[in-house]
Amino acid sequence: MDFPLPARPGCFLILLFVTLTSAIKKCEYDKTSCSCVTEEGVIDLKPLSQSEPYSAEYKAKNERFYWDPCKDFTMGTITSGAIQVQVPSLYYDIGAHDNAGTTVNSNGQPIFYMVAKDGARTVFVTCICTDDFSFTYIKEDPASSYLLELKSPYCCPGYKGGNGDSGLSVGSIMCITFFSLLVTYVLLGTVFQIAVKKASGKERLPNYVFWSSLPGLVKDGVLFSISGCKKSSSYSSI
Repeated sequence: MDFPLPARPGCFLILLFVTLTSAIKKCEYDKTSCSCVTEEGVIDLKPLSQSEPYSAEYKAKNERFYWDPCKDFTMGTITSGAIQVQVPSLYYDIGAHDNAGTTVNSNGQPIFYMVAKDGARTVFVTCICTDDFSFTYIKEDPASSYLLELKSPYCCPGYKGGNGDSGLSVGSIMCITFFSLLVTYVLLGTVFQIAVKKASGKERLPNYVFWSSLPGLVKDGVLFSISGCKKSSSYSSI
Protein backbone atom coordinates (compact mmCIF):
# COMPACT_ATOMS: atom_id res chain seq x y z
CA MET A 1 0.00 0.00 0.00
CA ASP A 2 1.08 3.62 -0.49
CA PHE A 3 2.37 5.65 2.43
CA PRO A 4 1.09 9.21 2.93
CA LEU A 5 3.87 11.73 2.34
CA PRO A 6 4.59 14.61 4.74
CA ALA A 7 3.72 18.06 3.41
CA ARG A 8 6.95 19.70 4.60
CA PRO A 9 10.21 17.88 3.82
CA GLY A 10 12.34 20.17 6.00
CA CYS A 11 16.05 20.85 5.66
CA PHE A 12 17.50 17.44 4.88
CA LEU A 13 21.02 18.86 4.41
CA ILE A 14 21.12 19.46 8.15
CA LEU A 15 21.46 15.68 8.52
CA LEU A 16 25.11 16.24 7.60
CA PHE A 17 25.58 18.21 10.81
CA VAL A 18 22.98 17.13 13.36
CA THR A 19 21.57 13.73 14.33
CA LEU A 20 18.25 14.25 16.09
CA THR A 21 16.50 11.40 17.84
CA SER A 22 13.13 11.39 19.54
CA ALA A 23 14.09 9.24 22.51
CA ILE A 24 11.26 8.70 24.97
CA LYS A 25 10.96 6.99 28.34
CA LYS A 26 7.28 6.02 28.37
CA CYS A 27 4.51 5.34 25.89
CA GLU A 28 1.03 4.86 27.36
CA TYR A 29 -1.20 3.02 24.88
CA ASP A 30 -4.66 4.41 24.06
CA LYS A 31 -6.59 1.71 22.22
CA THR A 32 -9.58 3.92 21.38
CA SER A 33 -7.49 6.49 19.50
CA CYS A 34 -4.81 4.15 18.11
CA SER A 35 -2.04 6.14 19.74
CA CYS A 36 0.30 6.32 22.69
CA VAL A 37 1.05 9.24 24.98
CA THR A 38 4.70 10.08 25.63
CA GLU A 39 6.40 12.83 27.62
CA GLU A 40 7.33 14.43 24.27
CA GLY A 41 3.82 14.35 22.79
CA VAL A 42 1.28 11.95 21.30
CA ILE A 43 2.25 9.32 18.71
CA ASP A 44 -0.89 8.94 16.62
CA LEU A 45 -0.94 6.13 14.03
CA LYS A 46 -4.56 6.57 12.98
CA PRO A 47 -3.64 8.38 9.70
CA LEU A 48 -1.68 5.25 8.71
CA SER A 49 -4.73 2.97 8.97
CA GLN A 50 -6.07 2.76 5.42
CA SER A 51 -8.05 0.36 3.25
CA GLU A 52 -5.17 -2.07 2.76
CA PRO A 53 -2.84 -3.35 5.51
CA TYR A 54 0.91 -2.84 5.33
CA SER A 55 2.95 -5.81 4.16
CA ALA A 56 6.53 -6.94 4.72
CA GLU A 57 8.21 -9.88 3.02
CA TYR A 58 10.54 -12.45 4.58
CA LYS A 59 12.13 -13.98 1.48
CA ALA A 60 14.24 -16.60 3.27
CA LYS A 61 11.12 -18.51 4.32
CA ASN A 62 8.81 -17.26 1.58
CA GLU A 63 6.56 -15.57 4.13
CA ARG A 64 4.70 -12.29 4.17
CA PHE A 65 3.45 -10.32 7.15
CA TYR A 66 0.43 -8.00 7.12
CA TRP A 67 -0.35 -5.40 9.76
CA ASP A 68 -2.78 -2.58 10.38
CA PRO A 69 -1.98 -0.25 13.29
CA CYS A 70 -5.60 0.47 14.23
CA LYS A 71 -8.06 -2.16 13.09
CA ASP A 72 -8.44 -5.88 12.45
CA PHE A 73 -8.76 -7.05 8.85
CA THR A 74 -9.63 -10.31 7.12
CA MET A 75 -7.27 -12.37 5.00
CA GLY A 76 -8.12 -15.91 3.98
CA THR A 77 -10.06 -17.33 6.92
CA ILE A 78 -8.31 -15.15 9.53
CA THR A 79 -9.51 -11.85 10.98
CA SER A 80 -6.86 -10.08 13.03
CA GLY A 81 -4.70 -6.97 13.33
CA ALA A 82 -1.55 -8.80 12.26
CA ILE A 83 -1.42 -11.86 10.00
CA GLN A 84 1.41 -14.10 8.87
CA VAL A 85 1.04 -15.80 5.49
CA GLN A 86 3.14 -18.79 4.51
CA VAL A 87 3.20 -20.32 1.06
CA PRO A 88 1.17 -22.28 0.10
CA SER A 89 -1.64 -20.14 1.56
CA LEU A 90 -1.26 -20.89 5.26
CA TYR A 91 -2.65 -18.05 7.37
CA TYR A 92 -1.80 -17.40 11.03
CA ASP A 93 -3.15 -14.85 13.48
CA ILE A 94 -0.09 -13.31 15.13
CA GLY A 95 -1.74 -10.35 16.85
CA ALA A 96 -5.17 -8.90 17.57
CA HIS A 97 -6.11 -5.39 18.67
CA ASP A 98 -8.03 -6.79 21.63
CA ASN A 99 -4.63 -7.85 22.99
CA ALA A 100 -2.54 -4.79 22.12
CA GLY A 101 -0.24 -2.46 24.01
CA THR A 102 2.93 -0.41 23.86
CA THR A 103 6.35 -0.39 25.45
CA VAL A 104 9.68 1.42 24.94
CA ASN A 105 12.97 -0.21 23.95
CA SER A 106 16.46 0.63 25.21
CA ASN A 107 16.92 3.16 22.38
CA GLY A 108 13.94 5.21 23.53
CA GLN A 109 11.76 4.06 20.62
CA PRO A 110 8.10 3.08 21.07
CA ILE A 111 7.03 -0.48 20.28
CA PHE A 112 3.43 -1.35 19.41
CA TYR A 113 2.70 -5.01 20.13
CA MET A 114 -0.24 -7.38 19.67
CA VAL A 115 -0.80 -10.90 20.96
CA ALA A 116 -2.65 -13.55 18.93
CA LYS A 117 -6.13 -14.53 20.09
CA ASP A 118 -4.87 -17.93 21.24
CA GLY A 119 -1.88 -16.33 22.99
CA ALA A 120 0.59 -18.44 21.02
CA ARG A 121 2.19 -15.70 18.90
CA THR A 122 3.13 -12.04 19.33
CA VAL A 123 4.10 -9.29 16.90
CA PHE A 124 6.24 -6.31 17.92
CA VAL A 125 6.39 -3.25 15.64
CA THR A 126 9.16 -0.78 16.46
CA CYS A 127 8.03 2.73 15.54
CA ILE A 128 11.01 4.82 14.34
CA CYS A 129 10.78 8.58 13.88
CA THR A 130 12.09 9.43 10.38
CA ASP A 131 11.22 11.58 7.37
CA ASP A 132 10.88 8.53 5.10
CA PHE A 133 8.42 5.62 5.13
CA SER A 134 9.03 1.88 5.24
CA PHE A 135 7.60 -1.26 6.81
CA THR A 136 9.99 -4.21 7.06
CA TYR A 137 10.33 -7.62 8.66
CA ILE A 138 13.33 -7.87 11.01
CA LYS A 139 13.40 -11.31 12.64
CA GLU A 140 11.65 -14.02 14.65
CA ASP A 141 13.30 -14.15 18.08
CA PRO A 142 12.42 -16.09 20.12
CA ALA A 143 10.16 -18.53 18.29
CA SER A 144 6.64 -17.20 17.59
CA SER A 145 7.72 -13.63 18.48
CA TYR A 146 7.95 -11.51 15.34
CA LEU A 147 9.77 -8.20 15.19
CA LEU A 148 8.89 -5.72 12.45
CA GLU A 149 9.88 -2.10 11.92
CA LEU A 150 7.85 0.92 10.87
CA LYS A 151 9.67 4.10 9.83
CA SER A 152 7.42 7.12 9.55
CA PRO A 153 7.03 10.78 10.60
CA TYR A 154 3.92 9.58 12.44
CA CYS A 155 6.26 7.80 14.85
CA CYS A 156 7.52 11.23 15.93
CA PRO A 157 5.82 12.51 19.11
CA GLY A 158 3.47 15.38 18.27
CA TYR A 159 3.52 14.87 14.49
CA LYS A 160 0.12 15.56 12.89
CA GLY A 161 0.78 15.30 9.19
CA GLY A 162 1.99 18.78 8.22
CA ASN A 163 -1.48 20.08 7.35
CA GLY A 164 -0.72 23.67 8.24
CA ASP A 165 -1.90 23.68 11.86
CA SER A 166 0.28 20.83 13.10
CA GLY A 167 3.58 20.83 14.93
CA LEU A 168 6.97 21.17 13.31
CA SER A 169 8.22 18.49 10.96
CA VAL A 170 11.36 16.49 11.73
CA GLY A 171 13.35 18.45 9.13
CA SER A 172 12.20 21.78 10.57
CA ILE A 173 13.23 20.69 14.06
CA MET A 174 16.65 19.74 12.69
CA CYS A 175 17.00 23.18 11.07
CA ILE A 176 16.12 24.94 14.31
CA THR A 177 18.45 22.70 16.31
CA PHE A 178 21.39 23.25 13.94
CA PHE A 179 21.11 27.03 13.84
CA SER A 180 20.56 27.19 17.60
CA LEU A 181 23.78 25.23 18.12
CA LEU A 182 25.56 27.47 15.60
CA VAL A 183 24.51 30.67 17.39
CA THR A 184 25.46 29.17 20.77
CA TYR A 185 28.87 28.16 19.40
CA VAL A 186 29.59 31.67 18.07
CA LEU A 187 28.38 33.50 21.20
CA LEU A 188 30.10 31.28 23.77
CA GLY A 189 33.24 31.06 21.66
CA THR A 190 33.45 34.85 21.34
CA VAL A 191 32.96 35.34 25.08
CA PHE A 192 35.71 32.79 25.77
CA GLN A 193 38.12 34.47 23.35
CA ILE A 194 37.54 37.90 24.91
CA ALA A 195 37.35 36.94 28.59
CA VAL A 196 39.99 34.21 28.75
CA LYS A 197 42.37 34.77 25.84
CA LYS A 198 42.00 38.58 25.82
CA ALA A 199 41.65 38.50 22.04
CA SER A 200 40.80 41.57 19.98
CA GLY A 201 39.68 42.30 16.44
CA LYS A 202 39.00 39.30 14.21
CA GLU A 203 40.70 37.01 16.72
CA ARG A 204 37.63 37.36 18.94
CA LEU A 205 35.80 34.93 16.65
CA PRO A 206 36.19 31.30 17.81
CA ASN A 207 38.71 29.31 15.74
CA TYR A 208 39.26 32.28 13.45
CA VAL A 209 42.42 30.83 11.88
CA PHE A 210 40.62 27.64 10.88
CA TRP A 211 37.53 29.36 9.45
CA SER A 212 39.59 31.96 7.55
CA SER A 213 41.67 29.20 5.94
CA LEU A 214 38.66 26.99 5.15
CA PRO A 215 37.90 28.48 1.68
CA GLY A 216 41.50 27.88 0.61
CA LEU A 217 41.42 24.33 1.93
CA VAL A 218 38.18 23.64 0.07
CA LYS A 219 39.67 25.08 -3.13
CA ASP A 220 42.79 22.92 -2.78
CA GLY A 221 40.64 19.85 -2.15
CA VAL A 222 38.53 20.49 -5.26
CA LEU A 223 41.59 21.04 -7.44
CA PHE A 224 43.21 17.92 -6.02
CA SER A 225 40.09 15.88 -6.83
CA ILE A 226 39.82 17.29 -10.36
CA SER A 227 43.46 16.48 -11.06
CA GLY A 228 42.79 12.81 -10.33
CA CYS A 229 44.26 12.91 -6.81
CA LYS A 230 47.78 13.25 -8.23
CA LYS A 231 50.40 15.36 -6.52
CA SER A 232 52.01 17.97 -8.73
CA SER A 233 55.71 17.46 -9.40
CA SER A 234 58.15 19.83 -7.70
CA TYR A 235 60.85 19.26 -10.38
CA SER A 236 61.38 21.70 -13.24
CA SER A 237 62.17 20.53 -16.74
CA ILE A 238 65.75 21.16 -17.96
